[in-house]
Amino acid sequence: MSTAHNLSGWVCFLSLLAFFLLAGGAALQESPVFDEPVHMVSGLASWKIGDCQLDPSNPPLIGYWLSLPLLAMHARFPAKQRSDYAGHIRSFSFFVSEHQAKPDQLLLASRFMNLLLAMVLGLLVFFWSREALGPIAASSALLAYGFCPALLAHGHLATCDVGGALFSFLWVYSLWLWNRSGRISMAFMSGLFFGLALGAKFFAPAIGVVGVTIVVVQKWILEGKPVPLRRGLVMGLVFIMGSWASLVILYHGWGIPSWIHGFREILGQLHEGHQNYFFGNIRPEGWLVFYVATFLLKTPAVLVLIIATGVFLALRGRYENSRFTILWTLCPSIAFLAIASVSSINVGIRHILIIYPFLCMWVGGTVASLWIHQRLRIFAALLGICYVVETLVAFPSYIPYFSAVVGGSGQGYRYLLDSNVDWGQGLKALSRFCAGQGVGKVYLSYFGCADPHRYGLKFASVAPVTCTEIPDDGNGDLGPGQKTLLAVSLTNRQGLYYVPHSIMEWLGNRKPVSKILDSIWVYDISNDAEAHRALSHIFAAEGRTEAAKNERRWFPG
Repeated sequence: MSTAHNLSGWVCFLSLLAFFLLAGGAALQESPVFDEPVHMVSGLASWKIGDCQLDPSNPPLIGYWLSLPLLAMHARFPAKQRSDYAGHIRSFSFFVSEHQAKPDQLLLASRFMNLLLAMVLGLLVFFWSREALGPIAASSALLAYGFCPALLAHGHLATCDVGGALFSFLWVYSLWLWNRSGRISMAFMSGLFFGLALGAKFFAPAIGVVGVTIVVVQKWILEGKPVPLRRGLVMGLVFIMGSWASLVILYHGWGIPSWIHGFREILGQLHEGHQNYFFGNIRPEGWLVFYVATFLLKTPAVLVLIIATGVFLALRGRYENSRFTILWTLCPSIAFLAIASVSSINVGIRHILIIYPFLCMWVGGTVASLWIHQRLRIFAALLGICYVVETLVAFPSYIPYFSAVVGGSGQGYRYLLDSNVDWGQGLKALSRFCAGQGVGKVYLSYFGCADPHRYGLKFASVAPVTCTEIPDDGNGDLGPGQKTLLAVSLTNRQGLYYVPHSIMEWLGNRKPVSKILDSIWVYDISNDAEAHRALSHIFAAEGRTEAAKNERRWFPG
């Protein structure tokens, strides 16, 4: 075995180890985010009662996987009617109370399962790159993958985004193998993987169209070797059988009608739109440039530079194996980004996570092309070092990560919100901060799904945006002379889900005393009469007359 292959093996090990430590470390510090209970509860429902429709907006495969350790922990599914718990599955506090377990036990177990999926995806990037492009490209691709903030951010959460990217990427890889070998058995295997992709995320049909288009372009246009009609029909039928088999297993029966029902739910959501935030603007329709801008804002500038360098080399005819990399890595990335751009739901970079493994392979090919030239090796190495350092410095704030070029994580709220910045992950860190400040109770405007009490927080709730009603401790014992803190989730501070959106506008010129994981901003409002006047107005608007009355102790008149 060559020295390059040995070295690539070590790079693979160290990159995956770094990914595990960075993502795992972030998982330990963050409280539950909005979508995690959905996948944990719906997965448990699939196992326990065979109900794959509890969360129709997501196929069941990733929920199965994430909830596996919950079975080993003998978690009980709520003994209630489906109508009683279906509306509460986004609430982590509901899930925990039903199972009488400590929150971190359930959460970390499911997060670990997703971390395994993320590491398997990294291995696929490595092995496909090494097979198609060589050891240097494989090492560079996995290095790009292992220190990618977007993958680190969502690789440690119990959600379906990384799992969807994994099975979609696996299907495209199997399609490449099938296209290369032409064997009937590979057609069936590719069909199985496509069925798994369908069972992981509802964007799989779009990926199917992209994959088939790539094969047609390669066979018919580039190679001029179209598949004979009879053989093509046979292989297509075998492929469909493989896909159908996967769906039958996942849906406990025929599968396809259940999948179509969920797909129609997604189409309905796309038609209805979503409250979207982009550069301070809020509207239910999307922006065509949203996902392109999100990619540029939340991807390290070094990685963008290497991708652009690869395009330059390809245009100059100096990119090694350019036909493969353009067709199988760059084109899928562009196609997926274009498809996402027409969506009316502009929420987060997690919706285009699928492009990163393909772009990491493109980066690997770019570095391999640079490595041929002795003078460019130092340039490539320096770029790699800068990339790694920027990601290490950002730890553990990978959810709100933004490129240093646009001001870093602390300035991200100016451009994007929701799962790009604040998804409810800051409660644990807020609890530690309050304990260190000696503050027993805080005013809390929380965006998330967990009960702050489970992290030792006593709070007076201020215009919360939560999955279900969470009782607070009131503001009756808060008064002048005490150190008083107001903690506001950034999504609430910018008013994304408020009507009107200006509820927290009065905080605009106030400087926070702390930015908790760049997710929750904390203000000292001790003896700040204007702040308490604003809180009184908020409580009154919510119909909480007693809380509004209590606030009047802070200001005259």
